[in-house]
Amino acid sequence: MSGAAGKEDLLASFPKCGTTCLGEAIKTFSNCSTSDFGCICPNQAVQKAAGGCILEHCNPREILTVTRLSNTACGLVPNDDTSLVPFLYTFVVLASVLVSLRFLARMQKRASIWWDDWSILAAVLVIIVWTSVCLLFRQYGGGRDIWSLTPEDVDQLLKVS
Repeated sequence: MSGAAGKEDLLASFPKCGTTCLGEAIKTFSNCSTSDFGCICPNQAVQKAAGGCILEHCNPREILTVTRLSNTACGLVPNDDTSLVPFLYTFVVLASVLVSLRFLARMQKRASIWWDDWSILAAVLVIIVWTSVCLLFRQYGGGRDIWSLTPEDVDQLLKVS
């Protein structure tokens, strides 16, 4: 987003409760213009007053929208942690291979399959399902800061979890 026009467009995207709260906080605690996020963002008094007002007067969906838009305007970069994804794949594959080898060894020795074999197979199946849910969770924003998600992403995330 570049220039004042971009900031004005951003402010126009704010829910009414957020615009009202931000405007009141700016009037009370600074002489910034409502589109001067370079002035608004570092002003802790404005941030605190606007935040309290927003929590009091906005619904959760509006709070999320205001937070996402204002953090974006202030140049905050959301956390997007994908570091566990390779581990998920690695351990599912490793567990599957090891359990397969266990069953293969049982069959080669013509040993009967006992409850412990079935238990470990069930555990691997649970891990596969759990990993699938984690990856689906990730697809809808899991691992990212909640403020960086759209309300629709949050809805999907809650449905998955």
